[in-house]
Amino acid sequence: MNLKSFAIQVALAASLVVPAQTIAASPQVLTFSVVELSTGETTVDLGAKGPSAGDMLTFNNPLLDGPGGKEIGRMNGFCIRTAVGKGQECTFSDIFADGSVMAHGYFLETGDAAFVASGGTGRYAGLHGEITMDVVDGADPAFRYTFHLSR
Repeated sequence: MNLKSFAIQVALAASLVVPAQTIAASPQVLTFSVVELSTGETTVDLGAKGPSAGDMLTFNNPLLDGPGGKEIGRMNGFCIRTAVGKGQECTFSDIFADGSVMAHGYFLETGDAAFVASGGTGRYAGLHGEITMDVVDGADPAFRYTFHLSR
C-alpha cells in the first residue's frame, strides 16, 4: 500500500468516527405544551358502588395547540384509582402526526402532577423526560401538559 492510499483510508475512517462523537456530546432537548380537553372519558366502577380503589378511567381526548386552539393530536390511556379523593395511577400515549410519546405516573386529584415520559416514536424516538400537568383556568375541563424531553 502506498502512502497516498494509506492517508485516504485514515481520513475516511476518521470522518466516520467524528460525527458519532458529536451526536453523543450534544443532546437534543425538546420542550412544548399542549392542552387536553377532557371530553372522551369513561369510568368503569369496580368494587363498591361509587368512587373506590380499583375503579378505572379510560380516555381518548383531543390535544390542542393552546386553550381554544386547533386539534394537533390525541391522548389515549387509562388511570386506576388507588386512593379515593387523592389520586390515580395513569398510563397514556400522546399521539401526534409526527409520532407519539408514552407516559406513566400518579395523577393527583387535588392539583398539579408530573409524569415520566418513557419514550416515543417518530420525531420523539429515543427521547425521554418529564411531562408536567396543570389545570387551565377558565377552560374546564382542560389540562395543560408541558413536555420536557431529551436524548
